Amino acid sequence: MSAIVKKHIEKVVTESHGECELLELCLFITIDLLCQILYDSALNDEDLSLLTHCMSEYIVPGTTYRGKYPGGLNCLEYHTKVAIDITKDAPKGTVAGIIRDCPDMSQQLKDENVAFFLEALTPAFGSFWTISNVLLFTDPEMRDKAKNNWTFRSMCIKESLRMYPPVPILWPREAKRDHTMPNPIYQEDKPKTKRSLFQKIFGIIPFEDQPELKIKKGTKVFIFPSVLHYDDRFWFQPNEYKPDRWAKEPEVFTDVDASSKIASRRRQSQHPGLLGKMKDTLGSARSLQQMKGKAKDFIENGETLRSLIVGRETEDIQAGAVLDQIIESTDEDVAELQKWTFLPFGLGQHACLGRRLAIRMVDQIVVTFLNSDVMFYKGVVPSLFSRKIWHERVEAVAAVYNFPADPVFIQVKASTQMKAKYNQSFYRKSTPSDGPPAATDDDDSDSD
Repeated sequence: MSAIVKKHIEKVVTESHGECELLELCLFITIDLLCQILYDSALNDEDLSLLTHCMSEYIVPGTTYRGKYPGGLNCLEYHTKVAIDITKDAPKGTVAGIIRDCPDMSQQLKDENVAFFLEALTPAFGSFWTISNVLLFTDPEMRDKAKNNWTFRSMCIKESLRMYPPVPILWPREAKRDHTMPNPIYQEDKPKTKRSLFQKIFGIIPFEDQPELKIKKGTKVFIFPSVLHYDDRFWFQPNEYKPDRWAKEPEVFTDVDASSKIASRRRQSQHPGLLGKMKDTLGSARSLQQMKGKAKDFIENGETLRSLIVGRETEDIQAGAVLDQIIESTDEDVAELQKWTFLPFGLGQHACLGRRLAIRMVDQIVVTFLNSDVMFYKGVVPSLFSRKIWHERVEAVAAVYNFPADPVFIQVKASTQMKAKYNQSFYRKSTPSDGPPAATDDDDSDSD
């Protein structure tokens, strides 16, 4: 993996003076890794550029550009053809070879499966967000730590997966029967929400006032990881990038495989949850009941500077609201739900098949970039991070992956060992300012 990543970085150095758009380079690297690891096929520069262009279009169905590829194929047809062609020569034992030689699959199913693996671009987005966030560290020692300390780098990757889960929405599952389950946000003693006239006429009860959730047979259920990844009942300052929240559990996957059993995440006192930063007063509690008791003592420990300024009565009201949130966030039901609140690759038997390989690829891409002295272009923090808050950083388009709203330009240090092997950069040609050119059978190179 390292050699493949270094090859692309060195090409940028020799062809583009070490300057490029980060996501584009991550996509080139990821697709090259997929072809070589899963299919044992090293595409030439022209074919790799064309395939990267194709896959970029395929994963953003909302793009205004709907190009044609060699043979007049669209992006789905072209990347399927490439996958089938390179699978024919894949050695036995490779993923593509195993699928090709499977006696129990129809040819159509084989073709669909080998094409599907080219769509597994999670490493490109996982590494993009991780590299960007590491470059945002103002302390140089933190960047060095990410480069040299595997455990801390894992924490950075895991936090990037929390804030920017690669897949914004998990594929729907259709209920095969009626389901009824307790509503986790329903509170019996809470005043009922005032209903509008429309709700009264049609008998609509607000979601938070329903003690049970009912899912009818045939209903398609979607899961949005970001909703759970930013729930402040489970996460301390969820809008902030805090790798150290994973200090006690840096691994993305536990020893117990998620596909066979969902292992409960550690308690909030061990940092991921709401109470993680209060470890000196609350986090040392051994049980939920002790947490609640310590929370009450913390709030009602006498006069504070705030109470002297705003008045004891006002401060009591505010403190009561804080205590309510703490108690809610340490409720037994919430603790039970906590194990379902981090799912960048899904959970259970439908978890991403290639998640472990994806994490290895992300780690290799990130560490190779850091070892290449990567920095934001001219040291300027991109507007994506300097002017936008977390939910504005993702492009609101019909995309398969959490696509960044703005480009992020970077520089990597030039290597004295590299020679100029190409007359012009196929990285630059893949992003023309006036839109991508259409490829033809006679002249495929225009889409390079």
